[in-house]
Amino acid sequence: MDWFIKTAHLGSRFRAGQLVEEKPEMDVVKLQGICGSALADWQTIIHHLFPLRGAEFGDIPTQAHLIYVAIDHILNLIKRTTTDPELLAILEKLQEKLKEIIESGHMNLLKTSSLEEGKTVSQENITLLIEELELCCQNLQSVNHSNFNFLLKLLPPLLIKWEWGNTNNFLYCSHDATIPSTLRSKEIFYLIDAGLWMNVPYPPFLGAKRDIDLIIAPDFSAGEVFETLTLAKKYALDKGKPFPEIDDQIKKEKDWPKDCYVFEGKEKEPTIVYMPLFNRANCRDAKELQAKMEEFCTFQRPYNNDMMNELLDIARDNIKRNKTILVQEMKKAIQRRSRRSSTHIRVEMSLVANVFLKVMDATVI
Repeated sequence: MDWFIKTAHLGSRFRAGQLVEEKPEMDVVKLQGICGSALADWQTIIHHLFPLRGAEFGDIPTQAHLIYVAIDHILNLIKRTTTDPELLAILEKLQEKLKEIIESGHMNLLKTSSLEEGKTVSQENITLLIEELELCCQNLQSVNHSNFNFLLKLLPPLLIKWEWGNTNNFLYCSHDATIPSTLRSKEIFYLIDAGLWMNVPYPPFLGAKRDIDLIIAPDFSAGEVFETLTLAKKYALDKGKPFPEIDDQIKKEKDWPKDCYVFEGKEKEPTIVYMPLFNRANCRDAKELQAKMEEFCTFQRPYNNDMMNELLDIARDNIKRNKTILVQEMKKAIQRRSRRSSTHIRVEMSLVANVFLKVMDATVI
């Protein structure tokens, strides 16, 4: 859309493309929260978060159920950061009380005979949950656990409004008709972690504006191998963006893939070097690969140093094993670019490329 702002201006107020109120630049932690929020999408919560703890309440959760599940997850995370018996006792007592409230509320909900009556019961459940959370905050304050108290006190207004990942919309009131009206009409918009759709960010690098020659794509996603590649191919087809040919036969290898695949671009298509994290080079068979996927899954609790080092070693070894292929594809990409460029640019590119490739060749990653 040709609409870009400086990262430092994300969160500042814009109107019709003009900066009208400059806000302080966000730090990296807040940026991660704003741009990486999975909670901003209600359907995502129902699909991913609720089944982890809400199955006992039926297939269609109310907002009270979702609030309960969210609080329960946060309390479990806090419990993993402390060994203080007093704090643990307070948190466990809160969890028990919250479960009693939501179970009793669910039984009352089943007795309702109309939609309006159901909404009233659900709102009463929400009020009871929040009141219990606020009471716990008072208890934490009295026993000098102010850090956790501060965190839990932030939750009630966020849970009631269910607002996550929201910030000022820099496209607000834009006069550019090419921007969808839904993006221009609201002063606040909600950003969702795009990994929920496609966990390797191909879209920003496809098309004439970025004019990319080579994409090296280590895939550490939790889904099936080749899933992100297939989604990227479909996206490119839908949007009319160049994308290399992908032989559907490779999907037969998804349970135990090779460690490196090259999908070569011909003209405008970028070449894609696709590298699954777990593969035939580091797993004896499909069964071991599946075990590794489960061990290092998305919802794995905090990683210890051994687990982090193991993952780093696996990722590093994948690159080292395929260094020759990577250098070769870089050379090809440079050659393709040179053929499309003017003589002056070709000379400059050749000099820069030679230096880069020598460094790459000499480096033990």
